[in-house]
Amino acid sequence: QAAQRQMGVRSGDVTVTAPFAGVVSQLSAVPGDQVQAGATIAQLAATNGASGRQANVTLGVDPSAAASIRAGDTVVLHGLSTALAHAAPAGQVVVAGASIDPQSQLVNVGANVPLGGTAFIPGTRVSADIATQTGTWWVVPRSAVLQDAKGAYVFQVTPKHVAHRVDVAVRVESGDRYGVDGPLNASEPLVVTGNYELQDGMAVRSAGGARQ
Repeated sequence: QAAQRQMGVRSGDVTVTAPFAGVVSQLSAVPGDQVQAGATIAQLAATNGASGRQANVTLGVDPSAAASIRAGDTVVLHGLSTALAHAAPAGQVVVAGASIDPQSQLVNVGANVPLGGTAFIPGTRVSADIATQTGTWWVVPRSAVLQDAKGAYVFQVTPKHVAHRVDVAVRVESGDRYGVDGPLNASEPLVVTGNYELQDGMAVRSAGGARQ
């Protein structure tokens, strides 16, 4: 208790008041636990009437990606069940955690997503896309992007049916796709298989054998 008083911590019971109406979706601490600063001790799911500043969705994000997430980033939810397969409600990040959850080893991110009138209820398991950067890029399959000492590049097929190397810069990634910057030609096909064997200027044939 003396140590607590020295640190400015009061003894006895302390009532923590929720900042909004909702339900407790998860408790991460029990009496007697030592909790580090910034750690999540409880997760609340706001009711559908919550304002846009209150989180009603909690997402677990890999620590390597969490540093780039900011309040205001766009979030799109995807249901994991068959019934929710085609639902994609959108919202915004309202808070990003400051520590790694000891159980999940992920960083908790809170988002506000309007879910009124949807089948998403507290406890629903979801995945999500978070747009951490805004801009316009070429969207290409991950398999199309190669790396060497000069950096990232792709091959396109010219009208003369030869491979043309195009240097690119990877700006964003999502699943099996990259968003890249570079002088790509929208009218020329992109090589996505067999590109490891290509060199700039080589003749290109399609998988079916017809020359392209």
